[in-house]
Amino acid sequence: MKKEAYKALGFKRLNIFNLWPSIFGKKSREMNSEAKKNDVGGNMAGDGMQNGGVLIVEKGGKLLLSFKQENASDHVENSEVLKALGLSAEDGASSGGEKGAEGGATGGPKVVCEEDVCRLEK
Repeated sequence: MKKEAYKALGFKRLNIFNLWPSIFGKKSREMNSEAKKNDVGGNMAGDGMQNGGVLIVEKGGKLLLSFKQENASDHVENSEVLKALGLSAEDGASSGGEKGAEGGATGGPKVVCEEDVCRLEK
């Protein structure tokens, strides 16, 4: 795989020199411990050397959020994703994000999913 999109977006690949500190560093150990405590699973499928990130782009191409991993344990906070989408946890989006789920008690947005893409309807 060429991974041209990763390169164009500036997502870094780990190499033999930064792989071990990235996986076994204090931050990674803490994240693994937290994941196990909360029974969050995972797998080793895919390219473990490729860092990724999160891009949230609204219709029309406006960038709402850009986050790039610097090491394997980096992640964007849920609150930042909600903020970028103009939502708060009270809207019900953080707990009711299932296919076709209604918004929270405040009459928040409805989540509509088609295949692997979801959108909010107000």
